[in-house]
Amino acid sequence: MSNKNKHKLHRKEYRHILLQNHAESRIVALREAPSVSRSDKEVIVYQSELDYLSRCILDCPHIETGGQLFGFYAAKGTPVVCYAIGPGPHANHQTAFFNQDIGYLQDIGDILTREYGLQHIGEWHSHHQLGLDRPSSHDAHTMHSSIDSLNLGRFLLCVGTIDGFAAKVNAFAFYENDPAHYSVKWNIKAQPSPYRHVIDDRLGSLLLHPHTLQPRLANMSISRISVAKDADVDYLLRAYNNI
Repeated sequence: MSNKNKHKLHRKEYRHILLQNHAESRIVALREAPSVSRSDKEVIVYQSELDYLSRCILDCPHIETGGQLFGFYAAKGTPVVCYAIGPGPHANHQTAFFNQDIGYLQDIGDILTREYGLQHIGEWHSHHQLGLDRPSSHDAHTMHSSIDSLNLGRFLLCVGTIDGFAAKVNAFAFYENDPAHYSVKWNIKAQPSPYRHVIDDRLGSLLLHPHTLQPRLANMSISRISVAKDADVDYLLRAYNNI
């Protein structure tokens, strides 16, 4: 089969969806919506990706910022966050809303789905120091409308805030045909994502990284932390200073 025909098959397999968020369009690359279970109580995430979110959030202490979460759903439906991205070069940051750079998301999303098989399973944005550590009514309405109208099945929304010198990130699960949303806890794998360095190297200069170098997280809603034998425990105590 020619490369040209393979590319056509890929385009049929993956669909680009316009997702209305903060009154702007975002492009989401997804496979068919996964089977939905409302029993999800946690989100599995690699430490490197939470660290990345905290650095992005701390970059913008007075304006909103945001990005996307890529990963997959485990056998029992638990979402697994393997790779996070922040704002693109043309993202729109304001005090009370954020719009991603669509071209940036599409370029990166196409590579992550086509070459690494990752799905776009969620979005994140910050409420910086607004004092709102959960989805606003507008956030919730946007998520429900998009999931129901586009038959997404489920989607994650993570909301970040800044408390003093540290960031806090809360995760919320949204489901089709369900007007509620559910707070879920982090199940943290205390190690770098196996995708982080590989994809960073692949994307090269296409990828924008946060300027803040030191991740700082506090007051997280955590179900468990799985610590590898060679994990830097001192680092964990600094990064998750509520433990």
